[in-house]
Amino acid sequence: MSIAERMILLLLVGVLLLSCGSEDGPSDAPRFSGVEIEEPVTTGFPSVIFVDATAAAGIDFRHATGAFGEKYLPETMGAGVVFFDFDGDHWPDLFFANGMNWPGREEGAGATQRLYHNERDGTFRDVTAAAGLDVTCYAMGAVAGDVDGDGDLDLYLTVAGPNRLFVNEEGTFIDRTAAAGVAGGTWTGNDGVEHPEWSSGAAFFDYDRDGDLDLYVANYVRWSIATDVFTTMDGRTKAYTTPGVYPGIRGRLFENDGNGVFADRSDRVDLPPGADPKALGVVVVDANRDGWPDLFISNDTQPNQLLVNLGGKRFRDEALRLGVAFDETGLARAGMGVAETEIGDGRSALSVGNFSREAISFFARHESGVYIDRAAPVGLSAPTLSRLTFGLVFFDVDLDGLEDLALANGHLEPTIAKVQREVRYAQPPQLFRRGVKDRFTDASESVGDAFRRPIVARGIAVADYDRDGDPDLCLTVNGGSPVLFRNENATGNAWLRLTLPGAVGARVTVLFGGREQVRTVRAGGSYLSQNEMTLTFGLGRAKAVEEVRVLWPDGSESGYRDFKAGAWYLVRKGVPATAISR
Repeated sequence: MSIAERMILLLLVGVLLLSCGSEDGPSDAPRFSGVEIEEPVTTGFPSVIFVDATAAAGIDFRHATGAFGEKYLPETMGAGVVFFDFDGDHWPDLFFANGMNWPGREEGAGATQRLYHNERDGTFRDVTAAAGLDVTCYAMGAVAGDVDGDGDLDLYLTVAGPNRLFVNEEGTFIDRTAAAGVAGGTWTGNDGVEHPEWSSGAAFFDYDRDGDLDLYVANYVRWSIATDVFTTMDGRTKAYTTPGVYPGIRGRLFENDGNGVFADRSDRVDLPPGADPKALGVVVVDANRDGWPDLFISNDTQPNQLLVNLGGKRFRDEALRLGVAFDETGLARAGMGVAETEIGDGRSALSVGNFSREAISFFARHESGVYIDRAAPVGLSAPTLSRLTFGLVFFDVDLDGLEDLALANGHLEPTIAKVQREVRYAQPPQLFRRGVKDRFTDASESVGDAFRRPIVARGIAVADYDRDGDPDLCLTVNGGSPVLFRNENATGNAWLRLTLPGAVGARVTVLFGGREQVRTVRAGGSYLSQNEMTLTFGLGRAKAVEEVRVLWPDGSESGYRDFKAGAWYLVRKGVPATAISR
């Protein structure tokens, strides 16, 4: 793009931003939400406390970075967490991706991936070895989906090295990477050696709508031990470097043949000339509401990508045209995790976790189809400016019918406070309550002492692990122990939970009390992580659910009118829904 074209784009964005008001004054711009809220904005969640349940739940995992003083870049970046029901008992289990020691540094070896089975009593049991996942690799994240169509959830690991696919055979995971063809590619370094790609985020989705799950794998940078670059903050000692010193790697699109074998279709993704993506987060969205799944990808120090699906045949990057490539000044930020939320009237918003001294992004879709970063007008800019946000999730904390926002924060460099006094290495997570006109208020201080503790957080995922109706949180910690936050919700608000097996990409609309909520079944998102696939809808004080509509991944629709508040249903296409016992 020429300088003139970029200036025209920035002028257009500026006009749109002016039309949408500012953080300090009123606005007569089009409303971004169709939900009217009568209650005033408050800074807290009445009757909601997050309790650190990690120890009580029996989770003793500790993330291994392999760090021994050389400060290799992958050591700072992991890792993800996945809530998924691997044994089909309708209780969400927990998987933690793990790093390892570097070659030649064998002391303390033995770090493996970790799988915990939900024991249905608030505790988890380590079943890693029995499930066949006691494998060692430098895993970054994971994504769960039924790749072979047999009804249970398989697991794909993204790795700083060859990726791994584990197919679920009645609760035992079998490595099918080679047979499936999804290990990823290689690149040639200045040393003339072939090095495996470093993969980051991933997502399962049916991009061609043929009924089976395809796979998109985001790649980060061309790094290896042999090509590691020395950088310093003080002119003497080595520091963790930025991705700017390494070339990026394009992501890979894998098409499923229906039997769990994949073909590399990466050549079907059209990127602008000179594109140098350094991707970390990926989430499946329908950006233009045409029924075909698109991909929003956050890039670290490079323009974000919005890969629009052209009828299941190709993808074209339209991030620049649609306003999500750069910040409002035309600069690329250090994008980490990604998430999407519905904001009413058929519109959505895309949020990105960014580096410290960069606020998070909140790209709200205008009725014109262009996205506008409204982080400042909705109250998300100033409170996040000093934080480095990796993972982020939208979820309805208090079940009032509006999705709130949680951030997993933590810096890369342990000594950052020496050069940036306002920035800390360990940082508390943040929780923002959504209120009037989609404005968010920082409620982090109101939800318990445990939530105020600084940690070096990375991944974050949501599930109702204790099945009491409200959503809980799990955050991973780089080089440390994860934190499982149990939601102690005493609001009395009603809820509805829906499980749609084998329907990744289904878009569900719930009508209640004259209001409307929309959720999408996803496999992947946040930062290297995945929420449980069961959807939770907060109903506030509504006594009944008026209607549930499902837009299935193949474009067909179903409607339901017999769902009750405070209940959980199994919904399959073409058959009556059934209640799941609590």
